[in-house]
Amino acid sequence: MKLITVLPDTVKSAKLTAEWENELTKIAKGEKKANEFMRGIEDMVSSLVKTYHEVSGEKRSIFGPAKELLGKCPRCGCDVIPGKFGAYCTRKCGMVVNKAMGQRLDDEQIKSLLKGERILLKGLKGKKGKEYGAYLTPKGISDFHFTNKDGREISGFQYDFEMDFPENRN
Repeated sequence: MKLITVLPDTVKSAKLTAEWENELTKIAKGEKKANEFMRGIEDMVSSLVKTYHEVSGEKRSIFGPAKELLGKCPRCGCDVIPGKFGAYCTRKCGMVVNKAMGQRLDDEQIKSLLKGERILLKGLKGKKGKEYGAYLTPKGISDFHFTNKDGREISGFQYDFEMDFPENRN
């Protein structure tokens, strides 16, 4: 519904719908070629994109605030923003940053990692249940693959870390 409010009137008009229905009827009867119809749509879309390449400020606000930029993707260099399941590359190259050592990372930790900085991860648990902290330093990326509980194959890219421990571990 939000998208409809920002579309130009020509795209939303009943006249355009009627014209397209007439064209499709001609195609069904063999009076016109489908590729001609599609070429006309491509030309119209191209023209609309050139004319309406940006949403105006007052209309842009209906989509909510822009997501905070967390950094650049170490794989492809595009922007990384927060999402429902962690931070992800806006190019959708498969790079995801959401957890390290089984612990969810906050936005500040992700920002630091994307800069190549070392972070302190607290609240990790050892085999005997004792909590500890560890410093994580990003050391490149690697691909991952797994099958989720629904049987769907998941793959992407994740950080490899070098881990070291604070001097005064209790």
